[in-house]
Amino acid sequence: MIDIKSLFLIISLFTLSHAGFSQEDNQLIDETYTPDKIKEITGFLASDELQGRDTPSQGLDAAAEYISTAFKKYGLETLPGCEEYYQPVKMALNRQPEIINVKIDGHDIPSEISSIHISGPSSLTEGQWVLIDSAEQDLDDMDLRNKIVLFIVNQNNYQNSRQVILTSRQMKALAEKKGAAGFIEIFKQTDQFWNRLSNYYGGERIRLGHSKEGEKDIIHIVIRDSGNFFSSEIKEYSNKKIGIEISGWKNEEFITNNVVGMVEGKDPILKDEYIICTAHYDHIGIGKPDVTGDSIYNGARDNAIGVMSTMMAAENISKFPVKRSVIFVLFTGEEKGLLGSWWFVDSSPVSLKDIAFCLNIDGGGYNDTTIATIIGKRRVNSHGIFEQACRENGIEAFEGNDNVQLLFNGSDNILFSQKGIPSVTFSPGFRNMDAEIMKYYHQPSDEVESLDFIYVEKYSRAIGLSLRMIANSEKRIFWKEGDEFYSLGKELYE
Repeated sequence: MIDIKSLFLIISLFTLSHAGFSQEDNQLIDETYTPDKIKEITGFLASDELQGRDTPSQGLDAAAEYISTAFKKYGLETLPGCEEYYQPVKMALNRQPEIINVKIDGHDIPSEISSIHISGPSSLTEGQWVLIDSAEQDLDDMDLRNKIVLFIVNQNNYQNSRQVILTSRQMKALAEKKGAAGFIEIFKQTDQFWNRLSNYYGGERIRLGHSKEGEKDIIHIVIRDSGNFFSSEIKEYSNKKIGIEISGWKNEEFITNNVVGMVEGKDPILKDEYIICTAHYDHIGIGKPDVTGDSIYNGARDNAIGVMSTMMAAENISKFPVKRSVIFVLFTGEEKGLLGSWWFVDSSPVSLKDIAFCLNIDGGGYNDTTIATIIGKRRVNSHGIFEQACRENGIEAFEGNDNVQLLFNGSDNILFSQKGIPSVTFSPGFRNMDAEIMKYYHQPSDEVESLDFIYVEKYSRAIGLSLRMIANSEKRIFWKEGDEFYSLGKELYE
């Protein structure tokens, strides 16, 4: 049996080795990170000339060109389907139809409902119906071919409206995959998320197109069941057909781009594993003027400093490669509903099972310059990497309280998590969403002149060092047992 002194010596040597490794990586960070470059990149992305980088816009295109030009200068490799570092993302601008009717055997249903069109053609779609009252319901043995799927939304299963939207997409995709003709989501009269979804979907809206040629979009509507018809009376019509009539729907298609580049790993075995470093480069464009008359929402915090940090890390790792391969992805359309990351995960240029980890960089601002907030850190075994990387750069890795952790579902990392890929979001330091955050979040005041660049440099360097340590670590980061994504990860990598 090993004695206490020997055990202590082994632990000490391991700790010193790991610490020395992080210090060596931090010295390599010094080689490429400079205050002037950090200010220059952030300043360009958050400049008035880019007009807030809305999706789509000329400002967004200019930002994409700026990033891709940098990737070429750094010497990053391109990936299949990402020529010139661009991964085309098909999107569409939609406006609500003039008519949305739900019918039973050709007659309007005997209930007052409010309806919102999500996707699908202007037409009359009919079919026998199938009722699904839970997202956990097993659809594998259900015959959904040419049927209308009715999905009852239970507000008690969700913490925020974004979770509702993501579940909606998943369930609709499952129905579509199994050959359903239509998908109807049903909200009860009192559902707390209805107003948020109505505002999100009800007006002019950007959504994804389809990744595969020839793929058709099934009809998808959301209704508010004011008369409780679907919850109390629908089963009386079990042998009847449901029809969905859509008329006057506006659908204008366009293409925008994710910007994607890769640095191959230097280890002959580990290079076949990929670490993904992501950030979204879009923002919300031009909007309502503030009291000063400024109407450009520059998005310095959200997410110019995240894009800058990704670009700085790409230059550094390109110059000093790490053991695993690293893919850098700047997403379009995050502010429109995580559209760029949704597309990337659905059309990944590499197999998802080869992606070992996703380090996402995003945030709405900071109110504590002594920390970086790592949303999701408590969910994974990160082997102390974030703590070391932050400490080396004079800040603390803060995992956040329960309220902060709810934001885990609110950024691009969640699309990777839902596939089982371990992920976190590395955010500027905040402990709560207080007035200091809301002063800048999605406001014209979020300009580069308002940034504390001494803190931004520490934050950016901590991200770069974290990425190097993750890509060089002998141990992979994985979900903690008991986390909701643990079993998905096991299934993905087995």
